[in-house]
Amino acid sequence: MSDAETVVGRMINALNEHDLDRAMRFFSGDVVGVGPGGQAEGHAEVASYYTAFVDAFPDVRMTVWSTVARDDLVVVEGMYTGTHRGPVLLPGGGSIEATGQGISLRACVAFTVKDDQIVSYQSYYDQLELFARLGAKLVPAIDGPCCNTSPHGSVLRLFQRRRR
Repeated sequence: MSDAETVVGRMINALNEHDLDRAMRFFSGDVVGVGPGGQAEGHAEVASYYTAFVDAFPDVRMTVWSTVARDDLVVVEGMYTGTHRGPVLLPGGGSIEATGQGISLRACVAFTVKDDQIVSYQSYYDQLELFARLGAKLVPAIDGPCCNTSPHGSVLRLFQRRRR
């Protein structure tokens, strides 16, 4: 196992134990993280991202399926599991309040490690899959510059909580 792989493994273990202080010791002060929800720069923003995720899924755990390491790059593939017990922020504002719904979310994260610290990471997971499991759906929207047009010509706005 490479030193970089050891650093990433220890950070994931700390997150799985919900020890954010210990997990953050594995990140450099100027770490940059990029994921489907946007970009986090520096310790404070990365810690805020992980805090929000653990607040939304207090029992969250990542089960690692495979790890590939080469030099300072470590790629981890796995599954996040947990129970939705707090708000999840939606793109463009709003949130999905706790549903009690369990999630199983496939993910892949590429970490760059230098001097035994994570200096960057790119996280890949399917936001649509996550939001759909929590009861969000695509709804028709008004035409405008903020909206995307599907190949079939209909305009969709990302996710709105289902009204019961």
